[in-house]
Amino acid sequence: MNNICVAYATKTQHSKKLAEAIGKEFDVEAINIANHPHPQAADLLFLVGGIYAGKSNPDLLSYAEKL
Repeated sequence: MNNICVAYATKTQHSKKLAEAIGKEFDVEAINIANHPHPQAADLLFLVGGIYAGKSNPDLLSYAEKL
């Protein structure tokens, strides 16, 4: 698997830290969906986002729906 993507949405920067740790293990840069709103093709995709009041981050859900 050569094409790996780690994308995250964050409000408190915790998801960013987790995404960067995952990216480091796979030697890829974690991308913030706020800066890259269109999903890129990937063989393996990690989506990282927080749970707020029992619900997933709406920005991350919107991003995932575009896949």
